[in-house]
Order: sequence, then C-alpha cells, then structure tokens
Amino acid sequence: MPAHGLERGDILTNIGIIEDLLASNRWRLTFPADIERSFEKDSSDRNARKQALLILTGSVIFNIFLLTDYYMDPAVFWVALKLRLTTITPCLIIAAIMVYRKTIQWIVDLMFVASMAVASLIIAAVIAISDTNASDAYRSTFIVLLIFAAMVVRVRFRCAVYGSIFLFAGFLFTFSGTYRDMMFRDATYCFVYMIASAFLLYGSYMLERETRLNFLFSRLQALKNAELKTVSLLDALTGLNNRRSLDEELLRLETLAASDVSQSYDLGVLVLDIDHFKQFNDKFGHQAGDQCLIAVSAVLRRTLRAGQDRAYRYGGEEFIVLLDTNDDHALLLTAERIRLAIMEEAIPHMASSTHRVVTVSIGAARGVLNTVTAKHIIEAADSALYASKANGRNRSSVGKVSSRLSMSLSPRQTAL
Repeated sequence: MPAHGLERGDILTNIGIIEDLLASNRWRLTFPADIERSFEKDSSDRNARKQALLILTGSVIFNIFLLTDYYMDPAVFWVALKLRLTTITPCLIIAAIMVYRKTIQWIVDLMFVASMAVASLIIAAVIAISDTNASDAYRSTFIVLLIFAAMVVRVRFRCAVYGSIFLFAGFLFTFSGTYRDMMFRDATYCFVYMIASAFLLYGSYMLERETRLNFLFSRLQALKNAELKTVSLLDALTGLNNRRSLDEELLRLETLAASDVSQSYDLGVLVLDIDHFKQFNDKFGHQAGDQCLIAVSAVLRRTLRAGQDRAYRYGGEEFIVLLDTNDDHALLLTAERIRLAIMEEAIPHMASSTHRVVTVSIGAARGVLNTVTAKHIIEAADSALYASKANGRNRSSVGKVSSRLSMSLSPRQTAL
C-alpha cells in the first residue's frame, strides 16, 4: 500500500483505515492483509542486512560456547562440536540468507523456531551426556538463547513464544532422573526460568507492538503528505489537475524522452477556451460562472479516456488536455468529441453571439518530444485555438509543430 501513485480517494480511504487502527488500540499483533504485507515489506527492506548480520553473529557466539562444553566435560567436547557444526550452525546460516534475500516472512519465522528447537536439543543432549556438576550453570544457556532471539535479533513475538516452548521443554528434559533431595532446587530453577521467560516474552511483545505502531504513524504521515501533495496539484474549484500539475507532468515527460532517445514519445495537446465566458459572468454572475466551469470539467472527465488522457485547468476559462497520439485525425476526433459533448450539455448562454448554449473553441497540436519541446507543442495548439476563435468560434483547429520548432496552422478545421 505505497502512498506514491494512489488517487486522492484511495489516499483518504487508507488514512481512515490507519486512524481507525490507531484509535482501536488493539493488542493483537496483526493488521488487515494489505497493511500487513506493507508492514512486512517495510520491515524487510529496512532490517534485512542488520538482522542477517546479527543471526551470523549469534551463530559464532553459539559456537564459542564450545569452550564451556570443554570446561564442563572434555569428554563431551567432540560430540558437542559435531552437533553444533552440523545442525544449528547450518540452520542459522540458512536463516541469515533467507532474511537477507527477503524471503516470505512465515518461512523465515519457521526457520527461526526450528533453529531454537535444534539449539534446545543440542544443549539438552550435551547436559544429558555430561557426568559433571557444571551442568547446573550450563542450563543458563537456555535463557541466553531466548534473550538473544527476542531482544537482539528481535524475532516476531509469535516466534519468541514458540521458541520459548521448545527451549523450556529442553530445559525440563535436563532435570529428568534427578534425586528426590534435589527436586526443590530443580523446581526453583524452573520457577526462575519461567519468570525470566515471561519477562522476555513481554518485552518481545512490546517491542513488536511499538514497531507496528511506529509503522502506522509513519505510514499515516506519508499518506497525509501524499494527500497534501495531491491537493496542491488540484484546482480547488473544478477538481481537475492545476497548472502546477501540468508543469510537473510536462517536465516528467520531457525527462523521460531525454533519457531514452531511441524511443519516440508522442504528445498531443488540446487547448480549450469557453466562448464568451466574460459575457456569461457579466450576465449570470460569478457563482453561475463557477458552476459553468464545474460542468465543463465534468464533461471533460466523462469524455476523455480514463488513465490515458489528462485534463488540466490552465487558468480562468481555459483548459488543456494531454494525449498520447501520433495521429492528427485522432487528435481532431478527440477535440470534436469534447466540443460536441459540451454543446450537448446545453448550459444556457443567452449573452453569447455564437450560440444560445455554452460552447468551446479548441486548438490542437502534436509532436515528438525527442525532437520538439512541450512548450512549442502548447504554443502551436494555442495558435490553433486563436484560429478557431478568429474563424467564428465553436470549432476545432489543428496546428503543426515542425522539427525546427516553427509553427504552422493546418487548414483542416471543423465547425458546427
């Protein structure tokens, strides 16, 4: 759900969804599907390299515990070495690679849990085959593993929960077969382990919840910025794109054309002007004039191809339409379709000397942005507009832009 490229209605909808999530203060660590995918992608993009390095560091530290194995019981050292290097180390390396390559999150989570389960089995096995009393201190390795997973690598809370279950199972296994006079001591160990695990899991939960809340606040701010950006590019009265939006789009198109001279980037331009609009305002008032502009804008939206043609309010009663076309005939047909649709709207205009309803005069031009500039295409269309007005208004004319950036007026014109 990236903010870039969304329509204003979609932006406002997403803002509402996120504000509802923040207001609900939910304790569940899940979002609706679309937001969850965005959260996972954002987390992966920001943390993949760091988390992969932490996992590899954890693998090294886990193997350094071989020194503890040797100190506890030299007889089990080689068994511990084989178990560590052939099981948990490959698991952690695979997990690091998966995180770095931004593998699907649930697969990464599964690998984390599997790594903690294998680590628990290794520690329990080493303690089980050792005949020394050092195993009591060695049991602290279980809680160290959980600290590393939950607080350092910051695995997801659900991974920490499942991992803690496997670790606790291994921890309990190390007490099997103990003597009755040691049961109180062992129960104390278990109680301390459970309290420590509960604190760590609570910390893991709060870390993930804070991360998710920060994501929502960040996403909300990005959407609000995008909404402000969108509003700044819209004409307040008609809802069409404004002059600033037109300038940005033309700059984008010219930059695109300049970056790839092997492709031709055709640009068609229509310049529309409402006939005798000053007289309309003088007779009916400015509020009626505003309603006229809104109606003409609505006709443009209905007439143009959605997602392909773009309409802009150029200023006052003048509009510009950008089209992707390399055909004068298609350009003229579009201009005529718009002109006739506005006439069919039948907005009364008794002050017009052209017609009893609102009409428009249209100038059209096209060019290839690799060879001419957008400014010259608009100037050619503007000259064609003046030709339409000079020839009686309520008509469309097509102008041409030569490769030398000189303008000429095509004799092809249409009138009612």
